[in-house]
Amino acid sequence: MLMCEATCLSQRRACRLKGLSLSTCRYEAQRPAADAHLSVRISELALERRRFGYRHIWHLLRREGLHINHRRVYRLNHLSGLGVKRRRRRKVPATGRLPLLRPAAPNLTWLMDFVMNALATGRRIKCLTCVDYFTKECLTITIAFGI
Repeated sequence: MLMCEATCLSQRRACRLKGLSLSTCRYEAQRPAADAHLSVRISELALERRRFGYRHIWHLLRREGLHINHRRVYRLNHLSGLGVKRRRRRKVPATGRLPLLRPAAPNLTWLMDFVMNALATGRRIKCLTCVDYFTKECLTITIAFGI
């Protein structure tokens, strides 16, 4: 106990100061012998099927006739360090992007875009704008409630 070592108090005195019962402080969990057999079987299944998580292993154990709690399988799986790592998405190298070419004369390249706004009544207006890329002149705006 850390408090006993730091303050040179007895275990009984330290527990009384903290408000703990002595039996709580001295308790050591005793794992049943069935857990050892079960953790070996869980390890075997996890090594056979690497991508299976604890739920999948739990289903396999139930098929074998071992009716145990899924939380127990999770605990034993976690204590054994058999958790399945999440797969990372492979990053595809970006292709070389080409710079946009500026048009040399008007009416060679047009830009189109949708613009939305709302009226005071809450109804939406949709606008399709068409702009010449060279002159930056708006050629047309088509307005409608639904385009």
